[in-house]
Amino acid sequence: MCKRPMKQLGRMYAFRDDAQKCFTFGICHLCAARLTLLPMKIQRQQERACVGNVAAHADRYQVKAFDSWDAAYLYIQLETELHAEH
Repeated sequence: MCKRPMKQLGRMYAFRDDAQKCFTFGICHLCAARLTLLPMKIQRQQERACVGNVAAHADRYQVKAFDSWDAAYLYIQLETELHAEH
């Protein structure tokens, strides 16, 4: 994943870390487009690897913390629908 400031959101993820903390984060549209070219197994590996960047630069990846996995997942579903309408 790139380390440039995000100009346009490309994809959002819900994630639960090893400490069972739930959060969401986004990646830029360029990284999202590049990921779609990879096989699904490699995409998942790249997504997990991205979490290290997210932890180091939470502001860059639009990180939001949630109390539960369900709340984090619902948030990305609603945000995806909202962005699809525009």
